[in-house]
Amino acid sequence: MTKTIVPYLYVSMGGAVGSALRYGVDAWFGKTFTTSFPLGTLAVNVTSCFLMGFFAALAFTRDGWMSDEGRFLLMAGFCGGYSTLSALGLQTVSLVKVHQYGYALFNVLGTPVLCTLVLWGAYCLSSWLFALKANG
Repeated sequence: MTKTIVPYLYVSMGGAVGSALRYGVDAWFGKTFTTSFPLGTLAVNVTSCFLMGFFAALAFTRDGWMSDEGRFLLMAGFCGGYSTLSALGLQTVSLVKVHQYGYALFNVLGTPVLCTLVLWGAYCLSSWLFALKANG
């Protein structure tokens, strides 16, 4: 096996786990909450952004703890498979089709803002924890 295929294997393994978990989380939210708002997609996107921010801080801070293989597996693979913003677009269109305009607007505008804020918070938290560990 050549080195060029190895990153794809890590991304594929992480993506398989992330995709399966995304399906499970979305299905659980769909069974647990009776609303036309896509709470499962929101939960998946927010938690994925948190994880991506946390992993990014581990990977990209000075003397980061995460190897290239870890980035391939967890960031590109797991987080990429876990969160699909294409579902956001599809569900927004579905909400518009059933005249749920308020939910559609919140879905398309609120989700990216919330996810960006959560990612930034997780990045700061992870950077702070990394600094504590390095100074501890």
